[in-house]
Amino acid sequence: MEWQGEELTNVLAWLEQAGRGQYVKERRIDPFATSMRDFDDVTQDLANLEKGHEPDKNDPSQRIVDLKAAKLAAPDQVGLSPLGQNTLVGWRKHGVANRDKADELARHLILVTEANRIEETAYRNYIQYWLELRGRYDPFELMENWDALITLNYLDFTNNGYCPGSRYSKHTESLEDLRFTLGEIASRYLEREEAIKGAERIEKAIAGKVPRNRHRATFCCALEIYAGEKSSIEKIVSRFGIPIRPRKWVSFKESQRLTIQRIVEAYGLPDNVEHETSNLNADVNKDENSEGTEATVVLKDSVQETKDADIELELPENIDFEEALVPLVPRSVNRKTSKHRRHVSQPTKVDHVAQAKLNKEVGDLGEEFAFRFELWRLRQYPDLQKKVFHVSKVDDSAGYDILSFDLDGTPRFVEVKSTLGSLRTPFYITAQERETSAEKREAFVILRVFNLKNSPKCCEIHFPFDHVIQLTPSSYTAIFV
Repeated sequence: MEWQGEELTNVLAWLEQAGRGQYVKERRIDPFATSMRDFDDVTQDLANLEKGHEPDKNDPSQRIVDLKAAKLAAPDQVGLSPLGQNTLVGWRKHGVANRDKADELARHLILVTEANRIEETAYRNYIQYWLELRGRYDPFELMENWDALITLNYLDFTNNGYCPGSRYSKHTESLEDLRFTLGEIASRYLEREEAIKGAERIEKAIAGKVPRNRHRATFCCALEIYAGEKSSIEKIVSRFGIPIRPRKWVSFKESQRLTIQRIVEAYGLPDNVEHETSNLNADVNKDENSEGTEATVVLKDSVQETKDADIELELPENIDFEEALVPLVPRSVNRKTSKHRRHVSQPTKVDHVAQAKLNKEVGDLGEEFAFRFELWRLRQYPDLQKKVFHVSKVDDSAGYDILSFDLDGTPRFVEVKSTLGSLRTPFYITAQERETSAEKREAFVILRVFNLKNSPKCCEIHFPFDHVIQLTPSSYTAIFV
């Protein structure tokens, strides 16, 4: 795999950032930390916290820190969080509140389901990342080759708006063949000693994690059962079990398979995370009521009913845009909603005045986020940063919202699409925006801003769009004949 031009510059800068940081970072896909690498000894910790006692450990303060990071301990007192309470109840109900490693998948599955029930952001991020990964690779190969999975997690961490993971995905035919080779790239450029140092640090971090990260493979099995296809359940319980090392598992006993099956039936899995978040999936955009023919962009599922018209919206003062920017990976699997999850909309009375007000508020807030994001992208290029212009504030007919620039000074025409809901909530594109995208082509980008109500995030959808989105006509102009 060759790295050339701007891609080479970006990857060397990414490695140098890794060399300068206090510690090497990865994109998280599980809740575990220093003293809590699995859940086989957490039941007693949760039971102690339930009674208001500290964990019975040599270093209880560190264990509490890790339980808080996993969102199981209350943030401001010695006690359980709502997720901790629900999880402990679920473990007890299904007979897995124990230290048996064979029940680890069952514990993870209950945790993931309960976390999504109460809309715990960290776990939703794990689910979203898993969906992205399984769009790039076979999910069972990801679980089987968890040494390669760990490598991907480091490569998928974004620094300065860039991560090399997607490039590896394009050029790696088999996960089993994936190797961290950025050290070789850095060594060709001896003047980039910081890049060599960064590569060495990442290689060391990967090597150190593989032997002790069995829990990650198990946690990903739970994510697949929760967010994958129904057929995944049988494949997982028959193919996997207790992880020993990459590509080696001890099979489940029949009693353990039955326990997992009971949990699946009790929770009605597999669930679709984006259906379950329907209370947030209000597709609102200030262009929705624009004149002329519009197209609905269908990323997945159906358009959700807009709700929460009276909520107050504002952006956080400090936004970590490295964490806020997520990649958009096309789905490679046709995921159908289970019959029992389908919902038929009933006629409802819509307050159009309130709806229009909410649409404008969300659109304006999304553009404010996008403008700050563009300034952040160009933070190392002050001359370009000064030229970024919020076009729609003075002209809302231009076909884009923000005039920005790529790092080489090329104009970048940014159309902002905002929603309170999830990334894949359908949105609207006007005829003018379609014409502008056809005219500007690769210089035109849709910045999808989502989850505005809770923790704003965004992704870039680059022209041409047909590999990611499909356009469906949603309204027409009627002319008398």
